[in-house]
Amino acid sequence: YLAKMYWIQCACTGVARKKYSEAIPLAQKALALADSCSLEFKANMHHNLGWLYYHCDKFKECETELGKALSIYDTLDIATHDTLLTEQLLFAVEEKLSRKNRKSAG
Repeated sequence: YLAKMYWIQCACTGVARKKYSEAIPLAQKALALADSCSLEFKANMHHNLGWLYYHCDKFKECETELGKALSIYDTLDIATHDTLLTEQLLFAVEEKLSRKNRKSAG
């Protein structure tokens, strides 16, 4: 229950108010309390935490969270709209990291 309450607060702060960096600690608390939640809920929480990191230009952290989400989806052997969104966002992150690496190498 507490995990879901933190998640609701995170969504209101991060999504509705676009205060992404302020929402990250709330998302992390929700994940820490999510032991009794379904795996699908945890995967969605990892995706959304990755999304918050993406909007804070923290692409390595974003990539890590999206990888965790995809790992859970693979364990559940499901492919949903959320799975596709996670893969799409991961592709965008990998593109940004690739560009960043090219700039620093050049």
